[in-house]
Amino acid sequence: MINKRVIISLVVTLAMISSNFNTIWAGAFAGVDDYNYGYNDYSDNYSYGANDSDGYGDYIYGIDIDENASVEIVSDDDVFTDLTYVIENNQVTITGYDKTVNFSYYTMPSVINGYPVTAISKNAFQNCSSLISIVIPSTVKTVGEYAFSNCKNLQSVTFQDVTSTTDIEDENLYGDTYDYYGNLVTTDATTSDEDSYSYNGYSFDYSEDANNSYDYNSYYSTTYDTTASYDYYGYTTTEDVTTYEDDTYNYDYDSYYSTTYDDEEEEEENTDIEETIAEDDDEEEENIAINPVSVYVSTLKEGVTAEYTGISAIMEHAFSGCKSLETLSVPSTLSFMGAYAIEDTAYYNTCKESSENIIIGSVYYRYFPTYKYSYVYNDETSLYEPVVNSFDEEIPEGIVSISYSAFQDVEGLTNLTMPESLKTIYDSAFANCTSLTNISFYDGIQYVGNNAFSNTIWLDESTNGFAIAGDYLYKYVGVGGSITIPYNVNIIGSEAFALNTNITRVVIQNGVSKIMGGAFYRCENLQTVVISSTVMSIGNQGFYGCKNLANITFNEGLLSVGSKCFLSCSNLKYAILPTSLTQIGDMAFGFDYNDIYSTYSMVDGFTLVGDEDSTAQEYATAKMINFQTKDDFVVPAVSKEYAVVNDDIDDEEVAQQPVDKKIIFGTIGGLVILLTILSLILYLKDRKNNPQKYKRKKKKKKKNSKTKKHRR
Repeated sequence: MINKRVIISLVVTLAMISSNFNTIWAGAFAGVDDYNYGYNDYSDNYSYGANDSDGYGDYIYGIDIDENASVEIVSDDDVFTDLTYVIENNQVTITGYDKTVNFSYYTMPSVINGYPVTAISKNAFQNCSSLISIVIPSTVKTVGEYAFSNCKNLQSVTFQDVTSTTDIEDENLYGDTYDYYGNLVTTDATTSDEDSYSYNGYSFDYSEDANNSYDYNSYYSTTYDTTASYDYYGYTTTEDVTTYEDDTYNYDYDSYYSTTYDDEEEEEENTDIEETIAEDDDEEEENIAINPVSVYVSTLKEGVTAEYTGISAIMEHAFSGCKSLETLSVPSTLSFMGAYAIEDTAYYNTCKESSENIIIGSVYYRYFPTYKYSYVYNDETSLYEPVVNSFDEEIPEGIVSISYSAFQDVEGLTNLTMPESLKTIYDSAFANCTSLTNISFYDGIQYVGNNAFSNTIWLDESTNGFAIAGDYLYKYVGVGGSITIPYNVNIIGSEAFALNTNITRVVIQNGVSKIMGGAFYRCENLQTVVISSTVMSIGNQGFYGCKNLANITFNEGLLSVGSKCFLSCSNLKYAILPTSLTQIGDMAFGFDYNDIYSTYSMVDGFTLVGDEDSTAQEYATAKMINFQTKDDFVVPAVSKEYAVVNDDIDDEEVAQQPVDKKIIFGTIGGLVILLTILSLILYLKDRKNNPQKYKRKKKKKKKNSKTKKHRR
């Protein structure tokens, strides 16, 4: 019975390695979760690569790490020393590498010290000049910023596809052994005669009964097999080796030569890397020059689960500057690629020169147009000048995201068709496509980035000022005032109304389920908001800096309010929160922020209203904010008048909105002034048209005056 952790030195031909990494996969992806890679600082939850928008907590490759969490730094020489890593929440993140190790053709382990490897952090392999090729297991979900940048000799990167989702927590499976792809290779690891592993789909027997030995330190592989001989990939190299039972095959790592010692032939043959010797009929073995690949095999600890679900995100500049990188093999599970992830690589430059569009995994990374021109006569120059012909484009089905600046500055693109699989469109994706007029969307878009459609006809000519991508409200470009969100909107996008100083009142109708982070950021003249019962979440900084917001209606159904959601809403003196609310982010209610001094303070006279023992009360207690129950709270006198805000919303779903008495009195006063002015105008007009009428009155007054005087 072998140990559960085995270090295996395997050998691989240079020819086989270079030929195995040729395909870039594109295909459908199930969907994008709520973490939405690459969102801005105030987007929902935490994004891959996002800054710490709240100023709290630390991040590794964009994943939030609790500041109180225990992080174990591992450096156990008896376990694994090629890489440095941290273990948190039963997951391993690779943070660096041993610079004394010649990585060359490297296969990263999927399990280290009993825990699955799930991420490669920022700068982990940066400037690793010895790395030529790397295979990354399907347990890895993210590759951090600059993780492999400037690896000048890196030629090939392969991300393993989904292979297994076996739950190790099943007590009947504990003790089973898995290869580095996640394949189950033993039914019972406690049985020595069934201990085996596989590499690239080929099986090897490492049980005590097998006559195989593997010397990791000397990089030699020695075979003593009385029945058959197998090469590194599991192929039989001799049909009948009973006469060669003592044959020994030594593979010299340093010289890249394969040497054969044959007891009967008593001769030594050295073969160069590309040369093949022998056939079975000549009683010679096939010898192929090699380079070793070290595979570290570790069994998951009891109760630990590994998910072999494939890569999800490759962050900004992850492979930038890898000038020799020609082959990038990625499965369709990839749904996000950061800006400049593969710029200044041989692969990117080749695609650009040949105008070959880049699709990696399920990401449309870059579009390289091939323009056709017409020539138009210019009266001013008396010359015929080239003009790009208009054309249409259809994004293929299976694309989940369109990357940063993917189509930016493309001329002539007029009509665009999006696939049903599309979930995210990142910053500046179609910016400055000045001819883009019509876009066909499906519902289900989860995120559209900043300036994604800036300077396009489609945005400028949006119906009623609402630029809607499927059922995602990307941007409002209308005149403002009192607005009502259309019924066909499901998500109000990040920055949909940001910095809009023209809107004063917003009614969010039934159908909207999410208000994303920063949606109404610094709408400084917004005074009233009514939120329907279908809204379940409001993202970070959703209404940040709406300093004149005085009235907001929440309804049952709301589940979460993000951090700093109503920060610096200094005119909001109370908020009545629904029973359904279960999560309130930091500084969400009751605080002001001073931009000059970068300080926080409480809003004077603010009261949070909710149920007893509710999330609202917990938040108020933690932040030392005044709290009252709904039964005890009395609406301030200034807000006791009510008016129906929208006839299309049922009274049961949206409470009647309180109206400030100042507004009412101001309106009445304005009407009085207006009537006075109208009366004055009518008087002056009448006097002009009937002067005799007013003269007679004067004479009559004089006559009466004389009479009175005479009587005296």
